[in-house]
This record gives sequence, C-alpha cells and structure tokens, in this order.
Amino acid sequence: MRIAETGEDVTARGERDPRSPAGRVLVAEDDANIAEVLVSLLEEEGYAVTVCDDGHAVLAALDEPPGLVLLDVLLPGLNGVEVCRWLKADPRTRDVPVIFVTALGADLLTTRLHGCSYNGIIHKPFTLDAVLAMVHQYLG
Repeated sequence: MRIAETGEDVTARGERDPRSPAGRVLVAEDDANIAEVLVSLLEEEGYAVTVCDDGHAVLAALDEPPGLVLLDVLLPGLNGVEVCRWLKADPRTRDVPVIFVTALGADLLTTRLHGCSYNGIIHKPFTLDAVLAMVHQYLG
C-alpha cells in the first residue's frame, strides 16, 4: 500500500478543510501515472488526498473516512468491487460516495458491478473536467 498525503494548510486560503471528510478524497488506483494525475488535480482543488494502489484502500477509508472515494475496478488483492462492498457494509463508510474509475467496457462493467452500490463511473481515458465535475457533484 502506498499512501500520499498533502500537508498543505488549505484552510488558510479559505478553501477546503482537509480535517473534515468533505475535504478528503481517497484515490484507489494501481496505475501510478493515473494516480499522480488525480492527486495533482485534486490537491490543486484544495483536497487532501490519500492514495492506495491496492485493496488496502478499505483500511485507509476505515481509518479516516473520506468524503469521496475514486476507485479503480481492477485493483490487485481486493478488487474495486470488493472494496466498494466492504465500504458500503461498514457504518463508518456506508454513506461515502464511491465513484469507479475504469477502462472496462459497458458489457464487462454491467457484469462486474452487479449488486454493488456505487454512485458513479468515470471512464478512462478521462478528461480532467469530467473528474472535477463528478468530485464537485459530491463534495461541492
């Protein structure tokens, strides 16, 4: 598991409070390049970002529940669907929005995500505007 956190005090700029769940985003992505893009984008928006590159995202979310989870479907260890099910089953994280970030086609997604309670999907390759629109929809 790799975890990266911003130490920047964004509240001084009147932006998001990284100590509140609405100021925190968990990114679970095993592609380092995609994770780096997401972290840069979200930190620029004032969010505190935690990154996990595998199914240990469950532990990170339970340790400090975020306001939003961006979750790759295909993760090593616990896959994204399993991570989502764990998060939705726990009272500490059941109300945290989960957005899948995936390159899987619609047919495979329908099969993989069946019975999983998620809030949205961002398709790879994605635009930065699409990511921000989805994040702002849930975190403002």
